[in-house]
Amino acid sequence: MKNIRVASLLLVLGLLCFSAGALCAEEITANADDGNYKIEKGNVLNIKVDSEPELCGKFEVNEDGAILYPMLKYVKLSGLTKMEAQARMTELLKDGYLVSPYVDVSFDRMSGGSIMVLGCVAKPGMYDFKEGGLPTLLKAISKAGGFTRFADIGGTRVVRTTTGNKKKNIDPKINSIISGKKEDVELQADDLVMVPERLF
Repeated sequence: MKNIRVASLLLVLGLLCFSAGALCAEEITANADDGNYKIEKGNVLNIKVDSEPELCGKFEVNEDGAILYPMLKYVKLSGLTKMEAQARMTELLKDGYLVSPYVDVSFDRMSGGSIMVLGCVAKPGMYDFKEGGLPTLLKAISKAGGFTRFADIGGTRVVRTTTGNKKKNIDPKINSIISGKKEDVELQADDLVMVPERLF
């Protein structure tokens, strides 16, 4: 009987992970003056090159953190701030293409910060973290109302979608986080936090 219950739980977890991967994070309008925000997949960048209209346009950052740009093909910009991206684009265009390019990079769209919290929490569902950036694991669980009395707290898992739409199951060792022995885990956009039920 116990084995049947475990198998059923694993099946439900698999279906939930599949559903979460299909959900899109809600997108938000960027603040162009935010110099600390780092480019990530899903962003749309508005790139302007002075006196070069064919090099101007809007370019979406793909799964690999790159944009498809005229002449340069794929340019990886993820992890860079707006100013760092401008410097990189300027450097690349100067390397055999333009003499003294003036490049302006702004955010046309920033990625949403949506996290799915499911299982034994008070208010399971999708949560958007728009203003303060993405939350830590404990903050996301707190947003979802905290653990219920049926929660297997130590069994909490984070399911992350990686390149190629593959699922990565992460054990955050949440008991160590709660006790202060380990730092809280920074979540990423579209993460699924799953809190299983205790098996009595």
